[in-house]
Amino acid sequence: MGKLIDVVSDTMGCTDTEMWKKFAENINGKHEAATALRGEKISTEYKGLDIKYDIVSFRGCSYTRLRIDFKSSKSFNLVLGTKYYINFYLNIIGMKTAINLLKYKKIYLDDRLSNKFVIKGKNEDLIRNIFNDKILRILNNSDIYAFEINSNGVSGKMQSMIFKYMENIQYFSTFHNMVCSIIDNLEELKVIA
Repeated sequence: MGKLIDVVSDTMGCTDTEMWKKFAENINGKHEAATALRGEKISTEYKGLDIKYDIVSFRGCSYTRLRIDFKSSKSFNLVLGTKYYINFYLNIIGMKTAINLLKYKKIYLDDRLSNKFVIKGKNEDLIRNIFNDKILRILNNSDIYAFEINSNGVSGKMQSMIFKYMENIQYFSTFHNMVCSIIDNLEELKVIA
């Protein structure tokens, strides 16, 4: 059934299965075909953490979603939301980000980002130490709708929603490398246990 869905999705322009297979290969990941109930998936591992990318479709729009669960030793929250695509917050996927943006105080990181994103969180010094200049440049050139890291001191989650689905192997690789750099920084700062 998955192969039929891939053919239909490719034909209708939802995803490019061959491109996603190349993405998976490029990051030593595993590609899973779409099924009737979910889009394509890529899973890989970095420093013992499972990194999952998948296609999420809602009301005719497709997004690339990132999800990582981790064990944590510090309470920490960061929410980064788009200023450009306000309609994102009006659907069920963006509504959670909109609610989380209301919970925390505004944080200034960089002129480039403050023009593109609303950045809020808890533990401002920690947030500043996570985002080095390279990560800030990648975020500024990205099509991210939302990027969140939430940790309660025991467990945590990093997640992101990217505009449409990723269709360029260089962009995907750059985004994945940024995620790995953030994991390195979170580990160094003892957020990831």
